[in-house]
Amino acid sequence: MWTLLVWVNDKVISGYQSLEKRYLEHKAKKKHGQQMMRSRQLPEYLRRDMGLPPYNTQSQEEKNT
Repeated sequence: MWTLLVWVNDKVISGYQSLEKRYLEHKAKKKHGQQMMRSRQLPEYLRRDMGLPPYNTQSQEEKNT
């Protein structure tokens, strides 16, 4: 009986840890997405200097042609 309780406790703890890990990953991904969304409003020269990817590649190609 004691072994069963220890096993169940271990499963509960590991489940909680996996949920916490998934939550932290989701939180980091959401924060990154919000930062990228805010950076879209920056001028092109600032985005280039910060090393951010260009979002309007189509309009840049049209300017070059």
